[in-house]
Amino acid sequence: MNQVELQLYVMIVLHVMIWLFVLFAWAFKLQKIALYVLPLIFIFQCLPFHGLVKKKLEFVKKNKDKLKKIKNFQVPKRSKCKFEYYAKVLEMPYEEVVELFSYLRYYELSVFILKYKNDVYNYFEDNGFENPVSSQGMIVISYILNTFLK
Repeated sequence: MNQVELQLYVMIVLHVMIWLFVLFAWAFKLQKIALYVLPLIFIFQCLPFHGLVKKKLEFVKKNKDKLKKIKNFQVPKRSKCKFEYYAKVLEMPYEEVVELFSYLRYYELSVFILKYKNDVYNYFEDNGFENPVSSQGMIVISYILNTFLK
């Protein structure tokens, strides 16, 4: 593992740790903190583009010669509109956004919990009306857990 890969993993793990905290704060009696963090996460979700995802993509773009990618990365059909939106907001061609995500997903999917989260996410994308594992779904689940479980 090179220095660039390590830096990318730090960004990925930081993102995961934030979500794990808000999902499981109730187990550590930290619900009050989570209930203050969740509105901030909601606000980040309302922005034109998620700042942490944007930073990871910019990092990948700058360092892709030192990173690995998923060969023949395919955007799921229901996510195509989202990727087109990313291209518009980031002011880059759709194909370039897909390529950057092929690098980012290579590393995200090598993180144990994200591999399984991705499988569950894709299952609900293909078989559900709405996806409870989407960012908005995770916010709702976190609110429920931190409000009702003590």
